[in-house]
Amino acid sequence: MARLPEDVREAWEDRKGPAVFGTVNVEGAPNVVYVNCVWMLNERQFLVANNYFHKTQENIIAGSRGSLLFLSERGGSYQVKGSVAYHTSGEVYETMKRWNDAMDPERPGVGAAVLTVEEVYKGAERLA
Repeated sequence: MARLPEDVREAWEDRKGPAVFGTVNVEGAPNVVYVNCVWMLNERQFLVANNYFHKTQENIIAGSRGSLLFLSERGGSYQVKGSVAYHTSGEVYETMKRWNDAMDPERPGVGAAVLTVEEVYKGAERLA
């Protein structure tokens, strides 16, 4: 498990637009979705609310790794890759529900995906 470098954590705070969350199915076909309800839990994990991502949920449950891509206002794109766990109850799920409901109580928040950082890139440069 890698840690996000400080400059990547700062870039996350200055991100613009939605992030892009990618997984693959058991046949290896990629699936990507825009995600607005995503939070940095700590320097090693991101939490993504499952509001409407059915294929992504299936991919995670089947064991897919994940990738989160975002742009920073300061310039540059950042990508985080790693393992993904899916939660429908417990502390992580309840944390997602609080954040999700605060943003928009109409969003369903049916599950919480946690991406654990294993690789970090700025453009093509590997940072961790």
